[in-house]
Amino acid sequence: MAGSRKIRAAMKKLFEPFLANEGFTGKYPHFQRKEMGDIQLLSVIYDKWGGGFVLEFAHHPAGTLHTSWGTVVPEEEIDIAYTSPSIRARLVRTERGQGCYEDFFRYEKISDNREECEALVNRVVMLFPQVNEWLRKGYVGPNISSFSP
Repeated sequence: MAGSRKIRAAMKKLFEPFLANEGFTGKYPHFQRKEMGDIQLLSVIYDKWGGGFVLEFAHHPAGTLHTSWGTVVPEEEIDIAYTSPSIRARLVRTERGQGCYEDFFRYEKISDNREECEALVNRVVMLFPQVNEWLRKGYVGPNISSFSP
C-alpha cells in the first residue's frame, strides 16, 4: 500500500467508526457482524499494485469453520478469504461496475491530500447502504458488483 498513509488515516478516522456504528467488529481490514443467524463479513481489499480499494463482503454460517484441509477456524477469525467468490460482492466506485481495476476507489492521484482522501472515504460511507441492502435482502444496487450472476 505504498503512498497510502493518508487514505489509511482517513479510513481509521471515518470508516472504522462508521462500521462500528453499523455493528461490525474486527481489526482492519477485516470486519464481521452477526445478523439474521449469519456472520456478515466485510474486508477492505486493496489493488494489488496500490492506489485503490474496494469493499468486499459475503455471508457465512455462524459457528466454527472446519476447513477441508483440517484447519479449525474460530468464528471470530473467519474473514472473507474463507468464502467462495461465487457468494461475494463488492462495493465499487462506478455504477454497475464489474469489479475491475477502473472500478476501484482510486486514491493514487490524491494520496498526499488529506481532505481529498477523507472525501473519498466519505463517498464509500455514503454508498454503504447498498452493502447493507445486499447483505440483508440480496438487493444488487447500482454500485454493487456481484461475482456471479
